[in-house]
Parts: sequence; C-alpha cells; structure tokens
Amino acid sequence: MLTASVFIALTALSSSALLAQEIPATEMIMSIERELRFDQAVPEQNIDIDSKNGIVTLTGTVNDLLSKERAARIAETVKGVRAVNNRIDVVPVMDHMPWQLRQSVQAALFADAATESFEVTARVPSEGKVVLEGQTESWQERALAAKVAKGVAGVKELQNNIKVAKMEQRADREIEQDIEAALRWNVLVDSAMINVEVEDAKVKLSGTVGSAAEKRQASLDAWVSGVRSVDSEAIKVAEWARDPNLRKDKYSDKPDVEVKAAVRDALRYDPRVAVDDINVNVRDGFVTLQGKVSNLKAKQVAERDARNTVGVIGVSNLIKVRTEQPRSDALIAAEIRAALAGQAHIETDQIEVRVIDGTAHLDGRVDTVFKKASAEDVAARVAGVIHVQNDIEIGTPQPMVYNPYVDDWEIYNSPWYAVDRITPRKRDHEIRADINDELFWSPFVDADDVKVQVDAGIVTLKGQVESWREFDAATENALEGGAVRVVNKLEVD
Repeated sequence: MLTASVFIALTALSSSALLAQEIPATEMIMSIERELRFDQAVPEQNIDIDSKNGIVTLTGTVNDLLSKERAARIAETVKGVRAVNNRIDVVPVMDHMPWQLRQSVQAALFADAATESFEVTARVPSEGKVVLEGQTESWQERALAAKVAKGVAGVKELQNNIKVAKMEQRADREIEQDIEAALRWNVLVDSAMINVEVEDAKVKLSGTVGSAAEKRQASLDAWVSGVRSVDSEAIKVAEWARDPNLRKDKYSDKPDVEVKAAVRDALRYDPRVAVDDINVNVRDGFVTLQGKVSNLKAKQVAERDARNTVGVIGVSNLIKVRTEQPRSDALIAAEIRAALAGQAHIETDQIEVRVIDGTAHLDGRVDTVFKKASAEDVAARVAGVIHVQNDIEIGTPQPMVYNPYVDDWEIYNSPWYAVDRITPRKRDHEIRADINDELFWSPFVDADDVKVQVDAGIVTLKGQVESWREFDAATENALEGGAVRVVNKLEVD
C-alpha cells in the first residue's frame, strides 16, 4: 500500500519525468553487450540481443543452464530494460547419457550440505532434460534444489515438480504483512511503489520499480510462509521510479530492535541457514552473528543476508562451522572432488584437492577469476569445510565484480582477490569515460551525484549517495569501467 509521503512525492514529479523519452534500442543493446562482455561466465560473442520498447530478447548458445539464466539477469540490471525474453539455447560441451546425467544431478544434490537431506530425486526422460521430483519443507528449498541441478554439466532443461510438504495455513492479511516487511527491509528492492494483494494465499504484486532486476527480486521476496503462488506481472519497470523522494523513508534511521528482527526474518527464509542456530545482536546498526552451522557456505550466506538488510551498517561474523558428527578429511576431500566433477563451468581435471583439519586446499590452474571463485564456492558447500585455502592460479587475471542480482557469492570476501594487482588495460581518460558510461546505464546509481577521478588506473569516487546499495553499485560500475582499484569516498546520506 502506498504511504501518504510516497503519494505526495509521486504527484510532485513533473509530467516530463513520468513521460521520459524512451532509451533508444541501439544504445540499450550496446550497454547490455558491454555488461555481458565484462562478465567472465557468459560467452558474450555467442549471444545476440534485440530490443523493442524495453523488451529485450536474447538468442544464441551457451554451454550450461546457469549461464543462460545469468545472461538474462545481467540484462535485467541495465537501465531501461523492462523485461527479458530468454531464447538462448543450451548446447553442452559434451553429450551425456540419461543415466549418467541422472547420477551427476543426484551426486550434486548429495554433495551440497544444504540439499543432501532433501527428499528429492532426479529422472532424465530425454537427452539433457532433468525432472526433479519429491518434496521439500519450503518454496526456498525447492528453488535451491533446482539451482544446484542447473549447475550440472549436460543439463539443457529443468522441470521442477518438487512439492512443498508442509503448506502452513495462514490468514491472507498476515501473509500480506510479511511480504510488505520483506520488501521494506530488503536493500535490493525499492518497494515504496509496490502494492501487495493476497487472496486465498495467492499473491499478486503490482506497482512500479526502477529495474527489471528489482522486479525479479520482489517476486522472490513474496514467497513467505503459507504462499501458494506469486504473480508479479502487474509490476511495471520505469526509470522515474528511482526518484530519491520515493525512497527517503526506506533508508531513514531504524531502531536496532527492528533491524535485529528483520535480519532474523531474512535468515529464516534462507534455505542454507537454520535460523534457530544463529544468534543475532545489533548495536547502532552493526550486526554480530554467532552460532554454529555445518558448512562454510551457510556461514557466508548468513552474513550476506544480514548485509542485504536495511539499517545494517556492518557485520561481524563469529559463526563457527561444526558438524553434528565428525567427518574425516579424506571423506570431505572426496565429496569436494565429486562436487567439482559435475560442475558445468569448471575444468576439474586442472584442480587438485586436499583437506587438512577441515581446511580445503585447492591447487591447479584455471583461466578466469570466476572459475577460481566458483571452485571455492563449491568446496564451501560441502559439510565439514571450515575454511578454503584457494591457491588456484589464474591464466589471465582480469577484475571481477560482485553483482547481488546475479552472483551467489561475494568475490570481495575471498582473501586472495586483489584487483590492485591488475595492470590497467586503458588510459586514464578512457577509464573515466567508460565509468561515467557505466554509471549512466546503471538503474541503481544516480550518476549526477558521483564524481570520478582516475590516476594510473586507480579510481576515486566522490559525492553523496542515498544508501549502501548505491555505494556498492558505484564501486562495481568503476571496476566494470576499467579501474584496477577503487577508493570509494562517497558519503551515504
């Protein structure tokens, strides 16, 4: 429901803003191509882009299903994109027999600490098509099982027939309030213009957001306990929805007790985290997480969930990794190797795995930062891994940035990642021009508020932004524009 302040702010917008000139299709296509070219997981040269009235169509080929979905999510983060029609074909590097593919999917589900206990089975009725069946305790667990399966080499198509076992019966108004709270506290969604309606546990979202990426995120947030379906088609995407006057209430100071409750709610709906095992403390916006989890990935996502909560300034992650039953290093190493073997975008024959006292040591050589980080992420999902020592070498190091609408892990948390080791590929004036272009095309940053300075590839950002999300997005834009290191001096209002 729109608040009075939002209504007043909306009516104050000029008609010229509401009827802003549509971005030319050619310019939008060029911006999407640039974003795909910078991404290390998507083969931009194999993808064609068309755009009409803000509706983007992607065609071409990729090697795995996750890369297909990743391409669409990247396109959704470009300003002016209203929706993405993803018609990319998945063509695996090598064919897999149905029985082999089934085994690989089952192995991937078993190797992941979050999905190993799921009552889920896979069958392969035709080449490359995987059908998941069984039941989970929540919609989030159902979605996670599908995501794990999509990352397996050889999967061209996935049909998710998993049922949610326990559908909690809740009043429509109670569900509606939970969804409104989830949207209000998520830094990835500007929710002031989103309306929520619930009837018979069926959710309908309407209103306006500033990007297609936010529309997708709003739909995900709506899957709270008791929801039977979510329809977000009525949400419109318009650039004017990013007007600062519409977001003032969202980023106003929040009491610690409310921030704590919001963080716990975020953890409750994360299928990788058992919220009852995590203790959350908040003081002046700084969150401290304590407790025990069975794997390193759970510890990492708990911190990410906290950071993506409105009102959180910083996070101290004191969570410990402990399994209920002791696991030998040999068993952990074997499960890491098995998990890596099925991944579509990692050359497992070039990676060596050793485990010593719960620390996974990865050695070998890959050609991109993304592949090195992906191998680390796979190892972190295995039960019993308390730390990953990633010594994999990279053939041609190029910077990689974390995009919260696209990536499942934050590259900056990896101690080995240091963009300041990379040699500038462009002259300073070219970097500055490209960064300003990135800022212009970002739906998450007001480019007029950010001043860019470049010296020997090192970029300094100055100005004032409205939120930590905008602060981080500006850093990402600078790296995408060619910065080897970013000194972010932006002030958060």
